[in-house]
Amino acid sequence: MKNLLKLSLAIIISGVTLYSCSNDEATQPVSEITEAESLAFFKENMSIFDARVRTLDETSFVKELYLANFSDKSWDRNQIGFDNIVFQDNGEGNDLVANDGIFTSL
Repeated sequence: MKNLLKLSLAIIISGVTLYSCSNDEATQPVSEITEAESLAFFKENMSIFDARVRTLDETSFVKELYLANFSDKSWDRNQIGFDNIVFQDNGEGNDLVANDGIFTSL
């Protein structure tokens, strides 16, 4: 009885492992979105819900825009510009965390 239980358990684990590692999942091609489509998406689904200034040291600061996405789809941009100021959300420079919805001025 123990051996039958062990064999059944081994078959179940093997089946789950093989199923989870298969490449049979349908993949959808990634389509490039145009600048006009991105702007339309921003206008329809995005909101600037907060704007802050973060001090870096005694003489330096960065501006931060906190964006909210009200869509199930993600927005494809990690850099935007307002009033000749470029903001990025890629984890580089003064941006602390990539893709967190906080766009930081350069």
